[in-house]
Amino acid sequence: WCILERWRAEESEWVYSGRAGTHSNGRARVASLEHLLPGRYRAVYVGPGHGATWTEPFELESGRPREAELNLLPGGTLTVRAVDAATGAPLEGLVVTAKDAYDQSVPQQDVVRTGPEGRAVLLGAPYGTLTLRLKGAAGSPNAKDSVERTVEFDAATGLVECPIPPL
Repeated sequence: WCILERWRAEESEWVYSGRAGTHSNGRARVASLEHLLPGRYRAVYVGPGHGATWTEPFELESGRPREAELNLLPGGTLTVRAVDAATGAPLEGLVVTAKDAYDQSVPQQDVVRTGPEGRAVLLGAPYGTLTLRLKGAAGSPNAKDSVERTVEFDAATGLVECPIPPL
């Protein structure tokens, strides 16, 4: 599947437009976009064994083919484990996001939070330098505080441990 965003000029930002199925045309992954209105879009493929990255923006026009080829980068699943820096205890409920070396967000299907063991799973993380941001859980007194960690991610990296000072 792929995630789609549409350019909203009035807000000068990309906004979520939905998901689309993908198929292979023999040389690339192709997103089927029949359900979209004409406009300026970008898409990202999220799947096993590939890093997620946004396509170059493209225009959909009335009466034109409604498919887009998606670039697939090497990448995979990255597990982050957040622990208290002082005690080593797992930290539950932190929101985890990532940006790649080009300062682009690594898209995820849903909000990613650490679970009871302090673990969070990022799908489709591209190999290379990533900046992880771990933010306090909603409702906590320090929900606006966050910690950033820069990590190198490759095929040998499965788990990244992030000691977190008190937020």
